[in-house]
Amino acid sequence: MPMTADQGRGSGILRGVDGCRGGWLALSAALEGPVLEAELHADATSLLAGAWDLTAVDMPIGLPEAEPRACDREARRQLGARRSSVFAAPPRAALEARDHPHASALCRRALGVGMSLQSFHLLPKIRDLDRQLRTDPRLVPRVLEVHPELGFCLWNGGVPLSHAKKSPEGRQQRLALVETLFPGAWGQVRRRFPRRLARCRNHRSENFRTGRSTAMARRIRRSSCRTCRGIGVAPCQATLSMGST
Repeated sequence: MPMTADQGRGSGILRGVDGCRGGWLALSAALEGPVLEAELHADATSLLAGAWDLTAVDMPIGLPEAEPRACDREARRQLGARRSSVFAAPPRAALEARDHPHASALCRRALGVGMSLQSFHLLPKIRDLDRQLRTDPRLVPRVLEVHPELGFCLWNGGVPLSHAKKSPEGRQQRLALVETLFPGAWGQVRRRFPRRLARCRNHRSENFRTGRSTAMARRIRRSSCRTCRGIGVAPCQATLSMGST
């Protein structure tokens, strides 16, 4: 029988999660030490089952109703030249859109701006996670939204990375940062899912982002910042607040 949201508490397991073509890639770790396990979950129901204390996910979870999120604006401000990596979270009304033009129209009606095609392709993942959190609100305090590029910035002494994430130099920068905290994590994921990763063009980027999210889960757990405890209301603020703790 699957564990309930309350039964999963107290395990000491912190997880970093990112959506990928095969579902949800999760890296688990304790507060100290290496990555313990790499898992691929088909959907958010499977992802959020089991025993874990805190999950940091690279996906919008606090969806706006009538105006763009302040946390997204602040993340762009802090990232400077890397600001384009922060896309506007879609309004909840757009989750059931039929197609990209329909989604963009709903977004413009709610927020005053349209929706990029890249954001539209994330809607199934956003919808999957949103439905599970709304189905079981007890999960909300333990599921936090983080932004990998902002995490890399904080990990880099508060300085945004100098190279774009898709460039060879940018991939090397991010891999080096992940390896400093989780040595061998990339190799572990590659050995765990060789066939699935071979079919995914962006598997390295996904692993970098997931590793960074795992590190942010640790940082948030160590912090006594009150903003972190209110993550269900303003999810991005916890990540932004970490720069001063």
